[in-house]
Amino acid sequence: MWVADITYLPVGTGWAYLAIIIDLYSRKVVGWALEDHMRTELVAQAFRQACALREPAPGLLHHSDRGVQYASDAYITLLRRAGAIQSMSRKGNCWDNAVAESFFGTLKQELVHGRRFATTKEARRSETAKKRLRCSTASLRRDGLTIFPR
Repeated sequence: MWVADITYLPVGTGWAYLAIIIDLYSRKVVGWALEDHMRTELVAQAFRQACALREPAPGLLHHSDRGVQYASDAYITLLRRAGAIQSMSRKGNCWDNAVAESFFGTLKQELVHGRRFATTKEARRSETAKKRLRCSTASLRRDGLTIFPR
């Protein structure tokens, strides 16, 4: 099962949007994309990266909130082509996606707190951010989700 979500990061020009996909079995971020927009292509890019890395078998359960990006025809088609089964939170229920939300809280605390990237491009090129996203394991603990390098 994979969970997907989007968060925003402050940049000098406004906001950068980070889409992630976490594999709940391994607790690893298996796909991510960072852009200056929240269009469907953002989440599609993260999903394609995850599929290229993990090559999931048909029947993969993909969970997200009810954001328009995840409910779009283009994204639903992408999921179907990959053989994934779409799952979405009930309306007004954010608890279903708590793992992704908790991951974002930790990521922001470790990477963004007190820092503002000048541009989305600078944020994307941040070596610290890339290392955390590529080589992190999200581990559920009593006090929340913590990121550990491999």
